[in-house]
Amino acid sequence: MFAIELPSGGCASIAGSDIAGVPSKVTRVLKKQKQRNASGSAAS
Repeated sequence: MFAIELPSGGCASIAGSDIAGVPSKVTRVLKKQKQRNASGSAAS
């Protein structure tokens, strides 16, 4: 999915967001995108 290199490392750490050191802002944006994708696919 994402190819982001983090000090804590690993795709699993991205799911941990704040634990991985990813700002909560990014997590919120990703959540919004997921909601948009879900509602978009449901609409179409």
